[in-house]
Amino acid sequence: MIFTTKRAQLLAQVKTALKVVPTHSTVEVLKGLLVEADGDRNVISITGTNYESVIQCQHNTYVDEGGGMVIDAKLFMKMLSLLSEDDVSIRLRGNICTLKSGSAEYQIAVQPAKNYPKPVIPTPENTVQATCLTSMAKDTVFAASKNEGQPVMTGIRLEISGGNMSACGCDGNRLMVRHKQLDTVGSMSFVIPAHSFQMLSGMIKDSDTVEVGIAGQNAVFRKENFLFSAKLITGEYINVDSVLSNLKSEYTAAVSAEETANALEAVLAVSGDAGRVNMNFGLGAVKLGYHGENGDSEIAVSADVVSVTPKNGFYFTIGYLCEAFRRMRGRVELNLSVAGMLLVKSEDGVYFQIPMKEPVIPKKKTKKAA
Repeated sequence: MIFTTKRAQLLAQVKTALKVVPTHSTVEVLKGLLVEADGDRNVISITGTNYESVIQCQHNTYVDEGGGMVIDAKLFMKMLSLLSEDDVSIRLRGNICTLKSGSAEYQIAVQPAKNYPKPVIPTPENTVQATCLTSMAKDTVFAASKNEGQPVMTGIRLEISGGNMSACGCDGNRLMVRHKQLDTVGSMSFVIPAHSFQMLSGMIKDSDTVEVGIAGQNAVFRKENFLFSAKLITGEYINVDSVLSNLKSEYTAAVSAEETANALEAVLAVSGDAGRVNMNFGLGAVKLGYHGENGDSEIAVSADVVSVTPKNGFYFTIGYLCEAFRRMRGRVELNLSVAGMLLVKSEDGVYFQIPMKEPVIPKKKTKKAA
């Protein structure tokens, strides 16, 4: 294998493919990248996989001699980063790869391409075009379950239909749904592992138009010179429409998402992620308070209150609320049921969270006088 290419372009694709390479793996070859040079098409392909997800990047350059190898991913990236010239030449002889750029040269041992478990990435028969996948992932992945005992809930349900795309993450205690209007036709629905969706979001931009399709048991995302595939999660996902439609709002208020996020962050400094924040709708304000062993904190956020809550309000895990409000913008509507179920409505989605019991605060022991 012999070819010369632009170092910056090759480095960028190696960095992208590296994101799927497992940091710790008992399978040594998975720590490498498959580099292939096609002399007939003059195409260089970089492939990385962790068995569940696959990334393949390609670019065109003249190939003097075709071939392939498996090279240590991190070492490959480091060598390309340290070289300073615009072009880099790569030559493979036996199991020794030579990288040369200007007067600098590296020689390292590599594995044969046949050792790599290169997955076959099927081509979807039907695809739809989607944008904003990066923000859709950012706004929903945090809410997906971490419980491997319920594998389907560790995924993100992505649904495209009628020119609308929605993404949903749910762990049984909270649920986040984001919507996006698309200028496209076609429909599909599937559940992709949350970490795979998050991985994809780090490789593309919101402005990128990506072709999305289903091929067998894989979700395939494709744009120019880039292909990402992830195994689908099978199983019955929660009926989101049923959960949301069954919630009857008893108490309502409208607030600024940014002001509420700032107030929650201030309370969080005292409570910690697992603390329970009290939410109370009063006249012209939503009060957020924490009273516990670590101290006390109460902040009022100006609000348009339609109906006030009982004096004691309702309690919620503050860490969950903070994660949700960090991802919201503009004016949002807070709805509470009689039982304290919280539904937050924004222009492009909804957030749902179940309440917690009022915390029991241990009484401080007082020392007896001597």
